[in-house]
Amino acid sequence: MKRLFLVLLFFLATGAIAPQYDVILVRSDLPLDWIIAQAYAHNSGVPIIVTKPDHLDEDVKKQLSGYIGSGFNNLVIIGGEQAISPVIKSELDDMGFLTHRISEGDRYGTSARVAIELFGRADEAVMVSGEAYDGLLIAERVASSISGPILL
Repeated sequence: MKRLFLVLLFFLATGAIAPQYDVILVRSDLPLDWIIAQAYAHNSGVPIIVTKPDHLDEDVKKQLSGYIGSGFNNLVIIGGEQAISPVIKSELDDMGFLTHRISEGDRYGTSARVAIELFGRADEAVMVSGEAYDGLLIAERVASSISGPILL
C-alpha cells in the first residue's frame, strides 16, 4: 500500500496524471457552456467557477485568489468574448492565472472545440440539442459515465 501511494505521489508531482487545467471559468447564466464544461470537470476533477459576463464578483475573486494561493494557476475559459468579457480575462491575467480561452463562432463550434482540446481522442461522445435545456443534465450524466465530451 505504501508503495502504491509513493507511485501515485510521483505521478502527481511530475504531472503525469495531472489535469491540463486547474480551474474552469464559465458564464453563470449560460447552462449550455456550464454543461459542456461539467463533462470535463467530472473526468478531470477540476472545479468550475461561474461568473457574470462582464465582471468578477468579490466572492469569485476570493475563490480564485485561494486557488492562486494554493499554486493552481492554469485556468480555462469556456466561451467567447461575448460570453465572458476580455476585461475578465485581463483581471485573471493580473491575478497571476495562465489563461486559455476555448471558443468558436457559436455554441456548437465551442462544444466541438472543447471536445477536441480537452478530450483529445474520445471513443464516444454525447449529442444534445443546443436549442433547448431539457436533457442537459441527462447528457452530462451520460458523458460522465462514458468519460466523453458533450456535443451540441
